[in-house]
Parts: sequence; structure tokens; C-alpha cells
Amino acid sequence: MSAETLTAIAVALAAGWASGLNAYAAVLVLGLAQRLGLVALPHDMQILESPWVLGVAAILFALNFFADKIPYIDSINDVLQTFVRIPAGVLLAYGAAGGLSPEVSVIAGLLGGTLAAGTHIAKTGSRALINTSPEPFTNVVASLGEDVTVLGGAGAGDRAP
Repeated sequence: MSAETLTAIAVALAAGWASGLNAYAAVLVLGLAQRLGLVALPHDMQILESPWVLGVAAILFALNFFADKIPYIDSINDVLQTFVRIPAGVLLAYGAAGGLSPEVSVIAGLLGGTLAAGTHIAKTGSRALINTSPEPFTNVVASLGEDVTVLGGAGAGDRAP
């Protein structure tokens, strides 16, 4: 297996996983990494470096960032994000494997969607449990931890071999 193939698979899996926590952060990290020359994304994903895509992703990330810190609002947001995170995981993973064979791209998309669904379900479930805590600090700490994790996780996929 070539280094290019391994890199595409690593980016696909990292993007799918990260999308399950925060699709906007995943798009932002990948787009900024491409724009800053830190990574060469596959042709199908280079659109992520567009100022328009980066701007919209940044605005949506900011809105999600604040909604995610408020108990119960975060749970409503997580339910709504089901319709964003999982499809984003599919599309980002599919795009990351776009330079490979069509079969590998489809498999990457399926795996990306599965990873996004898994991390999304884990996040949504754990946040629902955290919301039963009477103090708001646990919610904020959990949310900040998720933000740091998705930024680091998506960035790690960018630097795969």
C-alpha cells in the first residue's frame, strides 16, 4: 500500500470520527490545514480551503461552540446535529479517498459515516447524562474537552504517513 493511500485512509477515518463530535470543526481544521500548506488534501477536498467554506464553517463552529456549553440546549443541539454530523462524516471520508479507486472511496464513506455515528451517539449520550448534574461546570469542561479532542484528532489525520 502506498504512502498516498495510507494518508488518504487516515484522513478519511479521522475526518469521519471528528465529524461525529463537531462537523464544523472538522471542516475548519481540514480547510485551514490545506490553506496553510500543512497538508495536501485530495483534489475533491481542496474546496475546503475556500474562504467561503472556511467562513461559514467558522460561523457555524462559533454558534455550536456556545450552544454546546449550555445544559439542555446542548442536548437539543446534539439531536439537530444528527442530521449534520453523520452525513458530513460520510462526505468528508468519501472526499478524502477521492483520489483512490471508486470502491475504496465508497468504503471510506461508509466507514466515515459509521465512525461519525459512533462518536455522535457517544457524545450525545454522555452529554445527556452530564446534564443531570446540578452544576454547569461539568457541562462546560466536557464541551471544551470535546472541542480540543476534535481539533487535535482531525489535525492528527492530516499528518498521517
